[in-house]
Amino acid sequence: MGVSRGLLWTGIDQGLIDGLLVGFFGQRVPQLVGRLGSALQSGQVGTYAWVLVVGVLFVLGAFTIR
Repeated sequence: MGVSRGLLWTGIDQGLIDGLLVGFFGQRVPQLVGRLGSALQSGQVGTYAWVLVVGVLFVLGAFTIR
């Protein structure tokens, strides 16, 4: 019982799984991706269209040079 509660439950479950996996990858990573996505969005549709055009031209140019 002591090993189960002390090592497995407290150490592995609460420390590793809940602390690292759920706490970091389940909360921190989505917050970081959301902030990055919000910073990249300006709300200007014309800018999005130009970026799309430039990207398509870049891909077509890459295939043409090959």
